[in-house]
Amino acid sequence: MEEPESHIFPFLLNLIIDYVRKALDYTYVVMSTRNPLLLSLLWDRVKNVETYYIYRDEFGSTRAAKLDIDRIARDMIVVDELLLKPPTEVLKKYTIGAMQIAKSQPNSAS
Repeated sequence: MEEPESHIFPFLLNLIIDYVRKALDYTYVVMSTRNPLLLSLLWDRVKNVETYYIYRDEFGSTRAAKLDIDRIARDMIVVDELLLKPPTEVLKKYTIGAMQIAKSQPNSAS
């Protein structure tokens, strides 16, 4: 689901979370969001959720790094603060690893 919260009233976010929890009994759910409230609700109400920080590296490749939710909690960082931090700081302090998703530059023939 891509930004499911985009066109709904905020009080309906709980409904999205309820449907995600039910769906997880049968399948994987991949969701993108920039909404700190939705992300906080996911972390609070869905067990074993994995959260990835998506960014572009210095070469223009899209990468994903798994967020260390335990470390974020230990440092008492709220989602709003995390989203406002520079990507280099998030990657250095709050991620477990990075993997390349796609390369934006075409391969050149030799």
